[in-house]
Amino acid sequence: MPTLDQFKASMVLSAVGDALGYKNGNWEFCHSGEAIHQELQSLGGLENIDIKGWVVSDDTVLHLATAEALVSSWKTRQELFLTIASKYKESMVRKHSLNFWYSLLLVDT
Repeated sequence: MPTLDQFKASMVLSAVGDALGYKNGNWEFCHSGEAIHQELQSLGGLENIDIKGWVVSDDTVLHLATAEALVSSWKTRQELFLTIASKYKESMVRKHSLNFWYSLLLVDT
């Protein structure tokens, strides 16, 4: 039976993998693993890649919102589902707000 630490690690690693695989949307629908691996190597490989300025995908945001809901205090499935819905809405508003402000920082002035 998996431990709570194993569960937490799998949630975090899944979110990190999704965020890395998203690469600001450039790799989101790329179906060539070879092309992604080649570009990753040209960026320094996993050991040296600089991800400053990268944004996460909606999938990553919803994944983390699900994790937050699962570890919150809920007693019934209905409470869990309502918490998940609330976390989804809150996280997507936050993500789009942050992406908007981040995009303003990228504009050349």
